[in-house]
Amino acid sequence: MKLVLINSKTKHKKRATFAFQEVDLNCATNNKAHHTSSISVNQLIVRRGQPFNITLKMTKPFNPDSDQLTMKVVTDDWVFLPNEAERQEYVLNQHGIIYTGSDHHINGLSWDFGQFEEDMVKICLKLLDLSRKHKRDPADDVSARCNPIYVSRVMTNMVNKDQMNDGVLRGNWSGDFKYGFPPTHWSGSYAILKQWYASFCKAVNYGQCWVFAGVLCSVMRLLGIPCRVVTNFESAHDSNANLTIDTYYGEFGVRPKKSNDSVWNFHVWVEGWMRRPDLGEDGRYDGWQVLDGTPQEKSEGVFCCGPAPVAAILNGDVDLKYDVPFVFAEVNADRVTWLVKGGQDLCNSDTRSVGQYISTKAVGSNRRMDITSAYKYTEGEQTDTPDTILSMHYCGALYSPCCFNSPTGAFRHLCGPPHHQGASKSTSLWKSLNLIFYLSDLTIPIQIPYITYSKYMVDCQTMNISAMITDLQNDETFLAANRVVLKDPPITITVSDEARVNQILSVLVTFMNPISETLTDCSLTLSGTGLIDWEQTVKYVCPCLPAGQVLKSGQASRRNLTLVFLSGERTLLADFDCAAFRDIKTSCVINVRP
Repeated sequence: MKLVLINSKTKHKKRATFAFQEVDLNCATNNKAHHTSSISVNQLIVRRGQPFNITLKMTKPFNPDSDQLTMKVVTDDWVFLPNEAERQEYVLNQHGIIYTGSDHHINGLSWDFGQFEEDMVKICLKLLDLSRKHKRDPADDVSARCNPIYVSRVMTNMVNKDQMNDGVLRGNWSGDFKYGFPPTHWSGSYAILKQWYASFCKAVNYGQCWVFAGVLCSVMRLLGIPCRVVTNFESAHDSNANLTIDTYYGEFGVRPKKSNDSVWNFHVWVEGWMRRPDLGEDGRYDGWQVLDGTPQEKSEGVFCCGPAPVAAILNGDVDLKYDVPFVFAEVNADRVTWLVKGGQDLCNSDTRSVGQYISTKAVGSNRRMDITSAYKYTEGEQTDTPDTILSMHYCGALYSPCCFNSPTGAFRHLCGPPHHQGASKSTSLWKSLNLIFYLSDLTIPIQIPYITYSKYMVDCQTMNISAMITDLQNDETFLAANRVVLKDPPITITVSDEARVNQILSVLVTFMNPISETLTDCSLTLSGTGLIDWEQTVKYVCPCLPAGQVLKSGQASRRNLTLVFLSGERTLLADFDCAAFRDIKTSCVINVRP
């Protein structure tokens, strides 16, 4: 840090006791150099490990021959990323992509992080001030805020609301969202954080894993900790730490026995980049750390998770801080299927399907980057390493896989419980089809009418289809299951004119009703960092469609909206919602000229 000293005009006669008459923090120039001018130009916001200039005016003259002025500066940065492109992506980029869907159908969801929006500094500091650790010992908490390990762990707890904290977002997997917005409503973090802050820190309703991750990523980037959102497909939730996920099916394909274990079609967390000197000075566990704001299991008495080194997860070093065994199971657990029939449990074990296509947005582009190899070795690779043996011993014994013969018998039942993020509802769609086949492959085409599943899928994106076959000769039963992702109806957003600062821009949003039913409760929500100060919601989506009426089948809906914005590349997001389809999203990039 460089100091510029300006002496007063009085003559120096003896050794002075110095005091500051004026301090100029040079906020505008420092913030520009530190890439924080988007946050503020009136408040000094600087980054660790980078010099900045302040100007001090003393009350008495300074004589370097007889006076001494000493400033102590602590150097070295635990969160420094050497690659400039990665710094731009993981600290400064206010827009990203969160991957959802299933391992066979991956969707990219545009997300506004908005970490440099108005009051974000105040919001993040408020989160720290309301944490349990700060309330317990304010002085100790403040002194520890220079430690990204400490800060990130606090934030994984504060982004979720529980009975003992003032967290931001309340989780809800019940399907009943009448006291708030469904998790699919949100398109960015700032609207959530601003609502929490403006309501005197009252929890916002509701969120699920990708929303918690988006909010946590925004907070981390604002605080200068490099962060990225990561999605794990076929993600295990191992509640008893035995590395197996038990699923129970009855003889008609339904699930008669509940289990605290589950495999989610996807789960989303974030990774923060930091050193881990608490785990050794060799730097083996430095780098990306898993941080999970979704309230799943308690850690040290509270709902938080991480930082768990990705390197430790890869090598099965489950005895390290923090929460490595839980995250290790999310990507490595075995699936054990139990068929409960006549009091006898039949099992099948799958050692491969958990932890698929672990994904994050690529640096500098909107491509999906697969980072599965950072979390787990390919099947059979390094299976006998000491670390892996340790993890197996620590987490529990595994079931041996059961082998079944090829099915020959009667196809009895097919059911389809909608499945999304660990919350499922079960409904029987067909019963007792009794189709006989012998020693040959047989394809059975079955149509699922929209009216059959529509009411179950309003708040779900994925349907779980299970088929059960019984061999009538020896009473053997066979089960197969697969997830089907329902594709959203198309929606488009376009701009017709050149975008310039402080000039009106017309935006055209088009949605075509694809079903024969009338759509009701239609609304359109627009958002975008640097484009709109607050979410804009229109209760109708067509000039000829008054509020409270319905959108007729086959009718296109169009709405021209005007925006005022800042310069640069911005992303505009649109969310169309109605009673039949929840939160159909689209986005477009707008290059705003000065």
